[in-house]
Amino acid sequence: MATELTNFPHGCVRARVRWWTENLLGSLPMVLVTPLVASVLATVLAVSQPSEAVRHGRVVSPSFLTSLGLALGGGVGGIAAVVTLSILCVWLRYWISGYQDPKLESVRTSGQTALITLQGRRGRKGPAPTVSALEAFVRGPQGVVHHYKGDETSDGIVLGQPPAPGAYEVRWYGQTTRHARYEITRQKLIES
Repeated sequence: MATELTNFPHGCVRARVRWWTENLLGSLPMVLVTPLVASVLATVLAVSQPSEAVRHGRVVSPSFLTSLGLALGGGVGGIAAVVTLSILCVWLRYWISGYQDPKLESVRTSGQTALITLQGRRGRKGPAPTVSALEAFVRGPQGVVHHYKGDETSDGIVLGQPPAPGAYEVRWYGQTTRHARYEITRQKLIES
C-alpha cells in the first residue's frame, strides 16, 4: 500500500545531476583528458623556470614555489572549470527538457482506470534501461503525496477506478550505485 507524505523528496534532481555528470566525465575519451593534463604539466614546467624581471633598477626573479603555486592554481582552475561546465550543461539539459529523461517516459493508459507506467521512449532504438529500486511519488488533487516502491511500481500505478478529477503530478525515482535516490522523470496530468 502507498505511504502518504506531505511533499516530494528533496535533493533528487541534485543527485541526478551529480550522477549524470560523473557518468559524462567518466565517459570522456582520453583524447580529451590527456591534453588537459598535458597542458597543466607543461604550464608547471614552463613556470618552474621563472624569467628574470627588472624592478626599480634591480634584477629580480620570482621564487620557484611562487611560480609552481601559480601554475598549479591555474591547472586546478582549468579542471574546476571543466567540471563546473559539465554540471551546468547536464542540469540545463534536464531543466530545458521539462525534467524529462531522454530514455524513459511516464505513460498514462487510456480508459476508465488511470494506469501510469514507466516505459522506454517511443522511437528510441534498443531496450529501455533498467532502473534499480524504482519508486514513484504521486501528488493528487487533494495535495497529498503517495509513495509507491518496489513491487507496487512493477505493473504501474493505479490512480483510481475512475480517478478523482483534478491535477496529478507523478515523479519517478531510481537509485544510483551509491544508493542515492535520483529523479528519473516527471509527468503532470489532469483527470476530468
